[in-house]
Amino acid sequence: MKFENIKVGDKVVVKKSISLGWNRSKSFRVVTTVTKITKTQFTADGNRYKKDNGSMIGDSWIEAEVYTDDSQDESKEMARFKKKRDYYYYIKISADNIVQAIHEKKFYELDLPYLDDLKNQIDKLKELIKE
Repeated sequence: MKFENIKVGDKVVVKKSISLGWNRSKSFRVVTTVTKITKTQFTADGNRYKKDNGSMIGDSWIEAEVYTDDSQDESKEMARFKKKRDYYYYIKISADNIVQAIHEKKFYELDLPYLDDLKNQIDKLKELIKE
């Protein structure tokens, strides 16, 4: 059994994904702590995994890995990527609203503070991309 001697408080590496739209995602390996143990399963990061092979209950494509000192923790990269994605979607929705207002000739909906806010969000995204 892959996780035969696992205990509450032990670390495991799990794969977490961030959605990028329909049927697209980016995955990261994140170190997390085991919070519960049963005879055949353990819980980590709110999900249940099988002790024998580490596969997640309800999603056989995701597996937990045994934590070692060499295990990579990509949680910082994941948070940074999520922030970039959120800015991107905000900008995309804002741009879509501007295009729709122009298309429908509703120029009164295009107030300057709204456009300034959009510019600020674009600037923040540019700074994140440079990092």
